[in-house]
Amino acid sequence: MRINLPDELDKEFRTIIASKYGYSKGALSLATQDAILKWILKNGKEPWLYIDSNMSLDIHEELILPFFKKVAELLDPQKISISFEASREELDLISKIFENFELDGDDVFFEVEKSDFIPTLRQFIRVLKVTNKPSLLIELDDLTIIGGGAGCLNICGEISTQKYNEIVLNFLKDLNVEVKSNLNDKKNYQLILLNSNSTLIELYDTG
Repeated sequence: MRINLPDELDKEFRTIIASKYGYSKGALSLATQDAILKWILKNGKEPWLYIDSNMSLDIHEELILPFFKKVAELLDPQKISISFEASREELDLISKIFENFELDGDDVFFEVEKSDFIPTLRQFIRVLKVTNKPSLLIELDDLTIIGGGAGCLNICGEISTQKYNEIVLNFLKDLNVEVKSNLNDKKNYQLILLNSNSTLIELYDTG
């Protein structure tokens, strides 16, 4: 494994990694890479943005709409649907605010036009906090994005690695974030932003 670590990372982070795991810029063992990720994720440095090559993302709430906007822009889907599980109180609220939805037990299903996708999703986030629902499903043609709650997203379905990387790179470009590596040359990678002002941490397989 290798890592591109931004110079402005706080002193505490660099000190702990160097003293505990023998960090130096360049090659890293898998154990060291795992240790770094665990420290970031579990010891007070939960990232603002996490993306990996397995099409898993963990992104801050303010990035949800920009991400889906970029996905819709680059995929240009002909059919978009949004579904999620709703409580009885939420169903009452939905029936008062929204039209043209279907019910299957506690699951609510909306089919939306591309032009209405982001405005509709914005309403769902504002009114119903749908990004916190582990039952959230967003389908764009043959692509399915599954919500795991708290900004966790998993992408599955008909999408190539190259197209996924294109989405990632364009999304990050819109955030003014530079990726130094060629993602299409990396079999495995993890991209991490600790906060909105940090430089991107890049972890990737050199094999």
